[in-house]
Amino acid sequence: MSGCCGQGSVIISGSAAATPRVDVEAVLLCDVLADGTVAGLALVEPIYDTNTGARVGTRIVEPTTGATYTPAGTLGVCGSPSDQCARQISTRTRCDDTNADGTGDVTYVEVWALDPCDGGAPQLLGAYRDGGFAQPYTPTAPADCPDATADTPVVLGTVCYDAGGGATRTAAVLKCAACGDPAVTYLDAETGATLTAPTIVPCPAATDRSTQLLCDVQADGSSVPFLRTFTSDGTTTSTADTRLDGVTAYSPTGTVGVCLPANDCASPTTPTTTVGLCLADGTPIAVTVVRDCNGAVTSEGWINLTTGTFSAGAPPAGTIACGDSRSIQVSGTFCDVDQAGDVVGLVLVEYKYAADGSIESVRLVDATTGQTYTPQGTITVCPSGTEQPEQDLVVLCDVAADGTVTAFTRDFRRDEAGAIVGFSDYTLAGAAYTPTGTVGVCDASTEEIDHLQLLLCDTATDGTVTQFLRHWTVDNSTGTLTAAGDTLLDGTTAYTPGGSVGACESCARQVIERCGCDDTDGDGVGDVTYTELWAVDPCGGGAPELLGTYLDGDLTKPYTPIAPVECTAADQPPGPLSTGVRSVTGTAVQDLAGTYPGLQSVSLAVLSDRVLVTMSDGASVPVPAGASLTWSVEQEADTALAAASFAGASAAASYLLNWTYR
Repeated sequence: MSGCCGQGSVIISGSAAATPRVDVEAVLLCDVLADGTVAGLALVEPIYDTNTGARVGTRIVEPTTGATYTPAGTLGVCGSPSDQCARQISTRTRCDDTNADGTGDVTYVEVWALDPCDGGAPQLLGAYRDGGFAQPYTPTAPADCPDATADTPVVLGTVCYDAGGGATRTAAVLKCAACGDPAVTYLDAETGATLTAPTIVPCPAATDRSTQLLCDVQADGSSVPFLRTFTSDGTTTSTADTRLDGVTAYSPTGTVGVCLPANDCASPTTPTTTVGLCLADGTPIAVTVVRDCNGAVTSEGWINLTTGTFSAGAPPAGTIACGDSRSIQVSGTFCDVDQAGDVVGLVLVEYKYAADGSIESVRLVDATTGQTYTPQGTITVCPSGTEQPEQDLVVLCDVAADGTVTAFTRDFRRDEAGAIVGFSDYTLAGAAYTPTGTVGVCDASTEEIDHLQLLLCDTATDGTVTQFLRHWTVDNSTGTLTAAGDTLLDGTTAYTPGGSVGACESCARQVIERCGCDDTDGDGVGDVTYTELWAVDPCGGGAPELLGTYLDGDLTKPYTPIAPVECTAADQPPGPLSTGVRSVTGTAVQDLAGTYPGLQSVSLAVLSDRVLVTMSDGASVPVPAGASLTWSVEQEADTALAAASFAGASAAASYLLNWTYR
């Protein structure tokens, strides 16, 4: 954290040659084949020189053994777990005056944990020598570091390029942050290799795959559960049926429908969580407990608050109250799968790194006992579990006197003790419904139609966002998907979108800074500046929450203002620069000067076709593909760029914009 009123993180250099060291950033990726299946896991380790910041190499290893791994397909992110209130980690570089000459001669890094939701004070996790997190360090006389600017590359975005032989790969686009060179560099996203003038091509559309659990109901009333996988390439949709192992082909012989629960209380109530615990490596977790239909409370498992991963059973051995730091890195939970496809154990992979950043040893740990684990089959990603139905929603059938069957949804209401105090009935489309016949559990053979709904956002041209529900019906015997209309969030009022329809953005709470001034001598003018940390809810509408106040942005110096006043121009130093990056395709106008009145600089990299650029002289100038240009304020009297507008010459135009503003 830089702090808007104090000095931020810096890097110092001395006259003596620095001891060569490397830093490793491990990223766990999935090796995905062309048909969408996962061939294996790979641990990608970019290696950096900690003295120069230069990337010196890349290793790709097998995560359970540390051996070199060769991808069979394309490496990508295995999933996208998220947690809106996960603790956030921030680092801060400081200096230690070990020879008492008033100047810091040893650099070290502090690692802090911030809690954006519960309002807890920032917590110092540890201090480490020169950023080497394997070397804990205890400072003797912390002092301010001399100013220095690192020539650090900035990632502008990613593009796809022609790798030859009909293959398409992904490249990261980087640019020097501090130097005046306008050129950009392309790095292969998997290998880290530098690319020379790659041919930029459109990225291929991803195949959309989804799987649904269905039941094949036989004539004698028994049912066989199986998986139906829907695969869509954006134009056509195909289906494939398999056993629950996801591999063995299956052909239904009876009536296909939704698998129904055995009774109205087949599932426990919504779990509650207990937080404040951490794994041995410092990862925060929440222990979940549930109450069954009889009111009995049992422990169900625990959730990794960093990744959102749920694990059944007790937390691993070594779980303690959050606060202690650990040096050994532990992966997520894997499964030990035998030759029959059954899961015979839950496993954690523990990594220990040598001084040069390489993997020194790998240990498999039993996820429930914490003891060393001996595999009985193959250690791999755990198979997807069966999704449980909502406890308080159940589909029932209204049987009329003439035998007509109408399926509807009954929503039970509960009090604080979990007792049912009432219910409401709705049609499968969400409208209010009143039964007229005999209500009972539906016969599985008649349950051939299912109802799906999805929360979407309608964005108007003025930026106004309206949330609504889109409904579909699914014929479970044929897999046919039919649109059933749009409604407001009440599920009954019809709604017609008028803008751009898409997925709603994430509403995670955000931590922001604010500078304040304190009038300690009572003269009406602030003479002490301090920083306030606020947690803001961008979607829920909750009031901003003050997390704490600190002197000069230093998390080690909590500060309580005596007489807060508005900061004058003399009190308030220039605000920190904010940055933005945007990948644009097509002819839509990008008026950065109009959108950001405090625009300080703009960098343009044309990837394909031409881009029409309009600056303060008013003339529109075409810039061809392959060109990179930068505009910025140069004189102290310049407060911002007066004009900066960009538009593609045609729909095929593609370019990157990177800008700074106050």
